[in-house]
Amino acid sequence: MMREIAIILTLTGLITSIAAEKKYLLGSVENKAELVENAEFAPKSTRIQAIRQCGAWRYYFCMRPLINNLKDADIDIRVASIRNLGVLRRQEAVAHLLPIIKDEGKSEQDEAAVKNETEEQKKARLEKEKKEKIEAQAASLVALGYIKDASVVPEIEKFLSNENEELRRTAAHSLGLLNKESSADALKTQLSSEKSTRVQVELLKSLILITGSTDYQAQLFSRLKDTDNWVRFFAADALLDLHLKSALQDLEEALQVENDEWVRERMFKAYRECLYLP
Repeated sequence: MMREIAIILTLTGLITSIAAEKKYLLGSVENKAELVENAEFAPKSTRIQAIRQCGAWRYYFCMRPLINNLKDADIDIRVASIRNLGVLRRQEAVAHLLPIIKDEGKSEQDEAAVKNETEEQKKARLEKEKKEKIEAQAASLVALGYIKDASVVPEIEKFLSNENEELRRTAAHSLGLLNKESSADALKTQLSSEKSTRVQVELLKSLILITGSTDYQAQLFSRLKDTDNWVRFFAADALLDLHLKSALQDLEEALQVENDEWVRERMFKAYRECLYLP
């Protein structure tokens, strides 16, 4: 009799635990309201944590606070919200992300403070604004790639020839995420004139995703032997995402001579992924 009671109590506890876990994952009405409020109004650390949770659990009811956050004065809040709008992959976010890459939003400045600032203060402010603009544009390019709205392809392609290396690299990455055949010509054109080997790696990765060309694969494999640590790292990272069985020999050879710890770790991860491909 005692044994049967113990089993019943165990099963009851298990069911209660599962129900509680399900409620936690799905979120009660109160939890959802709290998450929405935290994502927009909580202190910074709590706010960023809430923003990330919105994306991690694909909570579509978080769209409003994330979109509102795009006008926040804090670049960390803006970028976190941009990234997680991309993770949510909702088409309605496109209309709010496009103005960022087009640089249509104007930051609000205290006119009196700007008028009275010194040349040194003005220079520092302009440098900060430029850095933040590039950071927000780069995050928006990636987010638009995840959303996969083909209508944004022409706007993203414009960034392939941008003067900023990171924006060119991010634009190439975004076009790879979108994976539209129409982007191949723009990527090929930029590859033919691109001076940065880091950007070349991203262009090659996207061209491989779109065309599957073995010529581009061979060019990417050769970057595993580049003299720049970051180029080798990005090449290994690209192969980690591409899952190419044909990369095994080149990765094995690169591992035998690689001395940089971080690059070697990324190469090994890519090698391991490729090794167990069917």
